[in-house]
Amino acid sequence: MSNETEAKNDVTVNLTMVRPVGLKAIDAGIATLSTVTKTVNSYIHNLNMAVALHANEHGDCTRALAIYKAMPASYRRLMVVDWYHLYTNIRFTEKKEGIYQSVGMLKATAKTYREFDEAEAEATPFYQLAETTPEEKPFNFDNFFKAVKALASKADKKIEEGKVPASDVSKITAITSVLKNIDPTALLKAEVASLKAELEALKNPANQDNTNTDKTDDTVAQLPVQQAA
Repeated sequence: MSNETEAKNDVTVNLTMVRPVGLKAIDAGIATLSTVTKTVNSYIHNLNMAVALHANEHGDCTRALAIYKAMPASYRRLMVVDWYHLYTNIRFTEKKEGIYQSVGMLKATAKTYREFDEAEAEATPFYQLAETTPEEKPFNFDNFFKAVKALASKADKKIEEGKVPASDVSKITAITSVLKNIDPTALLKAEVASLKAELEALKNPANQDNTNTDKTDDTVAQLPVQQAA
């Protein structure tokens, strides 16, 4: 092992879990955080390179999945997946509930196979991808409706540009006209009103089930009772 590799692997993290009090202590903690995260980033990149080199030589890429699973989701570990996909022939596969479950190596005959370029991979660590790739926004109710209306506007633009088959124009226009005029607030109010109406209907005695539970069910055959001797 070279001195450079030993230096990269020599990571010392000295963190105190005592909560800082006062701005001076908080600022000192933030400075420590900056140092620690940079160190961790470099450490992960060093591990990624080790896995990539080992996989290129021996065809064993299993530790790539181990690195991914060792990282918390809050650390943008998907950037590690992207790094492997961009700079190596290692591929993450089989998602379960959004989590990758396995990895494999591309065959030399695969269309996307490329010779591993160690210098390029070394010069482009995963955290640089994270710096240039915006974090994914939560897909909440508001974003859903924005996406729907954006899709409708995009479809209308394609029609205006003449990029939609004439046979499909009327069908797409009929749908986009509805999507663009959806009012999420009115939609939610209508849903709430409908639920309230159902609750009021259930309170009405005329709609309640007054069946006598003690009454014999005619659908069940009644067996004769044997008289005592």
